[in-house]
Amino acid sequence: MDLQKVLMRNSNLHEPPLVCFLSALNVFNRWGELIWRGENLTPNEETQGWDGTFRNKPLNPAVFAYYGIIEFVDGSREIVEGDITLVR
Repeated sequence: MDLQKVLMRNSNLHEPPLVCFLSALNVFNRWGELIWRGENLTPNEETQGWDGTFRNKPLNPAVFAYYGIIEFVDGSREIVEGDITLVR
């Protein structure tokens, strides 16, 4: 499932939040190298996400793959994967 669709479900004001946290989120470059890894991330918390850097240096615009595990408030988990475009 697409990460954005899952997180958007969490922002609907008419329903209680569904996503508890992202237990893991990995970002890879086009060669499959792990660029960033986050664990136990709070949804919609910008300070916890990937900032577009690798080894403390800003990356050039490119497409990156992500793979993550989302945990919902009911204890269920869902694997999400897709790609994200870094734009400067």
